[in-house]
Amino acid sequence: MTLDGRPLSVSLSGTTADLLAGDPIDLVACDDQPIALPAGTVDLRTAAGSATGLDLDRLVLRSAVGGEADPRDAPLVAPEVTAARPDLEVIDQDRTRADLRIPQADDDFWLVLGQSYNEGWHATADGRDLGPPTLVDGYANGWRIPAGERIDVHLEWTPQRVVRGLLWASAAFIVVALGLALRPRRAAGDEVGWVPLDERPSMPLAISIARVLSYDGPTPSLVGTVATTTLAVVAGWATTGVVGAAVVGAATLVALRLRRARAVLTLGGPLLFVGTVAWMALRQATDHLPPGFDWPTYFEGAQAPAWIAVLLLALDAAVERCWLRRWWPSDPDER
Repeated sequence: MTLDGRPLSVSLSGTTADLLAGDPIDLVACDDQPIALPAGTVDLRTAAGSATGLDLDRLVLRSAVGGEADPRDAPLVAPEVTAARPDLEVIDQDRTRADLRIPQADDDFWLVLGQSYNEGWHATADGRDLGPPTLVDGYANGWRIPAGERIDVHLEWTPQRVVRGLLWASAAFIVVALGLALRPRRAAGDEVGWVPLDERPSMPLAISIARVLSYDGPTPSLVGTVATTTLAVVAGWATTGVVGAAVVGAATLVALRLRRARAVLTLGGPLLFVGTVAWMALRQATDHLPPGFDWPTYFEGAQAPAWIAVLLLALDAAVERCWLRRWWPSDPDER
């Protein structure tokens, strides 16, 4: 062990039987003298357990009032002042909420939720608001619960309400969009009836392999080529840096100058996206990555190709309008 780079001799105070049984033992200074620490930050380092064969799980440094050495070696909190914890029953829980029941609590107690501290967590006891959480153990949410009998506690991650509301709103918009798309239209004879989707003036042409592989219309102008390519480079740089700017910019420039290079954008985007998802699924299946808030960090390599795939799809629509040299159809028959 070293203290600010200086060796610090220590010894173990215990028996071989304790070590073999895996029981904790004390670590004391060899000269049995207190350690004098200077003011400010102190760097205390230990050797790796793989090198010494000893696992140092916890090191407690304490001093008496005034900064003098504390000769006591008893626990920091005396057992006689530690109140018994009340029983707790989990009635129901999921990732964003939990319902708990405490049959009996003779004294006030602290309820600790082992989630990262965030004021989005809300707690009630028998319907009474417990207020914002208190930071406990340096990371967790905690609430002080009054004593009582049969206390019902409800914990909830309140921001999830907004997520649920937006999901329902999205579902409602989808239903409305389907209703507008499928509602009867007025036919040529002013009779209300069903008009096939691919025959409606506002609908695009049906998908064909020829339209996927080639653009229609005259070659884009020089101004359109420069402006669209510049836009692609800026978008690629903003999302994925130099690599994205180079890939997206080159693909856009090629598609703007070569009529039959449309597949670079039309097929390149979906294929790149599917390949990215397949890589993520394969890594999850082979590495058995654990779930949790940090799960997305295991796939940082997928961020750049996914962004490039989305940009290629978006730029395909822009490049198509450059080949037609207009952004909106000028002929009602152009669909």
